[in-house]
Formats: sequence, structure tokens, C-alpha cells
Amino acid sequence: MKITKSLTFSLALLFIIIITNSLSSCVRDPKVGLAATPYRTYRGMIAKNDEVTEFVDCNTQALMLLTDTTQALMAEIKKLGATNLQGAYIELRAIAISADSLGMAMNYDSVLQVQKIIVVRPLDAKNNCAAVPKDVSLRLSETGFSFLPFTAPIVLTEEQMRTKFKGFTYTQTDSDNDESNCEWRRGFGTVRISTDTTFNISEATLNHPEATDQYGVKVGMTFAEVKAARSGLVNKNDVDLFYLFAPQSHIGYLFELGANPKDPAGLANKKVDAIVWRRKAL
Repeated sequence: MKITKSLTFSLALLFIIIITNSLSSCVRDPKVGLAATPYRTYRGMIAKNDEVTEFVDCNTQALMLLTDTTQALMAEIKKLGATNLQGAYIELRAIAISADSLGMAMNYDSVLQVQKIIVVRPLDAKNNCAAVPKDVSLRLSETGFSFLPFTAPIVLTEEQMRTKFKGFTYTQTDSDNDESNCEWRRGFGTVRISTDTTFNISEATLNHPEATDQYGVKVGMTFAEVKAARSGLVNKNDVDLFYLFAPQSHIGYLFELGANPKDPAGLANKKVDAIVWRRKAL
């Protein structure tokens, strides 16, 4: 009898030890020390941005940071045929980690820890899940968008703008004493609109790759191409920022960092980072 009780106790103790060990051995990412969610397959787009690799999920349009940017990963991407990370289509297996828990919620919806790259392909009409819906035009004129004139006061509520920018994700609102700023994103591109205290639109900035204007200028055009497309443009420097604008026009062009009018050869190939509209002529 004593032997049976002892054996029962021993088995119970062993069972408790096994259960305890199993509870304390959940998978953890050694880099961040957070409990990891199961790996699953993600489908979306990748792009390089300021030395980091970003990912947009095709299903949710969530913007994520890829944490595994080692040389081994880059080599694998090249091996699979991606010659340019800007705007490539990708399928991968990864673990999603809360961006908020890593102090990155302001910039990303989550962080992806990559396990395996499945396929990388150039973007085309079939896999470009960040393309703007056909019934939304990002063509900017001197008076605003066709679906959103800038000529009258307007209160930019999230619900209202969801119908204006179909397929776009509302990302943020911030304000100060003089302005309120609202931003919508699709893929890696954004539309940012600012209103003043009287609800007049004071500024709009479009850096989506499909953005264009009434003069035929597009985001991504080079300095030389812009000068050929629109006459009467002059240079404007604003601290570290470089613009082209036309006197008495509301529309101008912000160029990528490093654009320097003192370096004509280098400036010719600098690209338009955003089309800018301002109520006060640039």
C-alpha cells in the first residue's frame, strides 16, 4: 500500500514537473525577448526606406517592419530574382510582433521576424496590391482633387474621408494651434492634408507613386523630366528641403533628400518625392 501511494505521488510530481516545463518553454525571440506568435505566410510588397526594409500586407494594407535584414536574407532575395527592392512583390513566412511593445507604434502596425522567403517577383498588374482603386484619382489640379475641391472649407472626418479615399487606410491625425493634419496611406504612399483654424485646406502633400498633376508631372519623375514637362519653374530651398515651383501657382514639387542646385549633374537625376499643393502660392 505504501509502495502504491509512493508511486502515485511520484507520478503526480513528475506530471507537475512536465506541465511546468511545458508552460515555461514557449518559443521566444532571443532578439526581443517577447513571446512569439506562430509563423504564418504573409503576402505583400517590400521596399527599402532609410536603410530598413518595410512590408505592406496585401490583405490588410498594414505597414510592417522586416527585422531580418541580414546579408543572408538580401542574398536570398537576389537569388530569387529581385533586382530592386523598391516595390517588389513578396511571399514569406514570419512571426508578427507588436510594434507597440517595441516602442514603434508611431511608425508601424507590427514588426515581422522573417523565417523564410518563399518568392520574390517584380510588381505587375496582378500582384500590385497597393494600386489605387480605379474610381479614385490622385490627379491634383490648382483647385484640388476632382472628388475633393480645395476651394471651400471642409471638416476632414475619418468616416467622410474613407469614402473619398477608397482603399486607403487612415493612419493619423495631429494638430497644433494653427493646423490639423490628416493622413491616408495605401501601400507605401500617402496623402496628407492640412486644414487651418477656419477649416480651409492649407496644404496637401502627395507622395504616392500614382500621384500626378494637371501639368503631367508625376511622383518619381527626375528633375530633368519635370523641367521638360512644365515651364516657368524656379528653385526653392527650405532648410534641407528642395522644391521646384512656379510663381502664382499652388502646385510645386518636393525632391528627395540630397537634391542640390549647386550640383547640376547630380540634381538632374534626383526624383520628385511628393507633389505639394499650398493655398498660399509657393
